[in-house]
Amino acid sequence: MKNNVIMRMCSFSLAFALFAACQNYPFEEVPTSVIRTKHKTYDAVVGNADILIIMDNSGSMVGEQTAIAQSFQVFKNGLDKKFGKGKYQIAVITTGMESVGMTTNACQACNDQRRYSCINQTGESGRFQDRLGHNTGTVEDPQFVFESDPSCKIMDSSNIEHCFYDQAKDQGVIFTGVNGCGYERGLASMRSALSEPLITTYNTTATKKFLRDNAVLAVVVISDEEDCGEVGDVTEGIN
Repeated sequence: MKNNVIMRMCSFSLAFALFAACQNYPFEEVPTSVIRTKHKTYDAVVGNADILIIMDNSGSMVGEQTAIAQSFQVFKNGLDKKFGKGKYQIAVITTGMESVGMTTNACQACNDQRRYSCINQTGESGRFQDRLGHNTGTVEDPQFVFESDPSCKIMDSSNIEHCFYDQAKDQGVIFTGVNGCGYERGLASMRSALSEPLITTYNTTATKKFLRDNAVLAVVVISDEEDCGEVGDVTEGIN
């Protein structure tokens, strides 16, 4: 992993909506008016950027995923303006991790041999997402379907409009679904994604690799929960 995980995101704001505890089922979509946000703006200092997006895929996140998709063009225009086409690349992971020590009806174990695992079968534990999600339901009653495209693991100007969010089809990698684990461990997922063995095996393609030597690393967390840490760090029951 690079020496410094630099928390940067062009010259526009990043909003992190944080609540006090890890989620417990059932879920209820929180009105936008009560979401507390924090904004920080940074300037990029190098010409290239490797951008890792950690998307919470637990049950309350359909509204946030929809909002990110709807603002995709603004997001892309900001990247193009700040870095230039071909200067940045993006990968998406989830907050789901193998949950050793939890009860059997919590997240199931993910491992290198079993790509589709955990609750919603997205291949989690830091694996770059390569499934194009589409919500055939509503925000209140989401019904996600997925279409796999391995070329979407790492996105740049050549495939971002097809992979990240295709407005015409209303689908994209940013739609990770909402059946993921409510015990969010985005920091552990980030560590797994950017470390061996994933960074040089599953999280690479025949033509692209992440963590380029001449690029700054930017990490964006999209969640409505604080990180739950390692199993046992949070004492609330997971049943």
